[in-house]
Amino acid sequence: YATVSLCGTRLCRTMGIVNDDCPEWNYAQKVHVEGRVPETATVLVEVWDADVKSRDDFLGQVEFGVQQLAVERKPAEGVFTLRPRKRTERVSGDITLAIAYEHGARPEPEEHVLKVRVGEDVSSTPWFNPVDSPSTNAS
Repeated sequence: YATVSLCGTRLCRTMGIVNDDCPEWNYAQKVHVEGRVPETATVLVEVWDADVKSRDDFLGQVEFGVQQLAVERKPAEGVFTLRPRKRTERVSGDITLAIAYEHGARPEPEEHVLKVRVGEDVSSTPWFNPVDSPSTNAS
C-alpha cells in the first residue's frame, strides 16, 4: 500500500494488494487543504508491504516540494525511483504517479474529497475507497 502525507499529516492510504510484486492501485484522491501550507513543506509518498504477523515493511518513498507543486505550478508526473528514509536503508523499485496542485479549486458536490486543515489529526478519518472512485489515475 502507499500513503500520502503533507506537513506530517497523513492524508490518504491506498488499499493493500495481496501477493503482487508489481501492484497497480489505480487510486485517485482529491484533497482539499485548508490553512496555510509553508512553501518549504513537502508531499511525502511512502510505499509499504503489509504484514499480518509482523510490522509492515517500508519499501521506499518519494518527496515533492510544495514550492514546485503550488508556487511554480509544476505537477509531479511520471515514474519515480523509491528512496530510503535513512542512508542505511536498502530500498528498490519505483512508483508511477501524478500529483498536481489546483489553486483555488473547490470540490464538486458529487466528488469524493477529503477535507483537511493543515496540522489537523486525521488519523480517525475513514479512508476513501478507490473502488468507489468516479475516476481513477494509475498510482
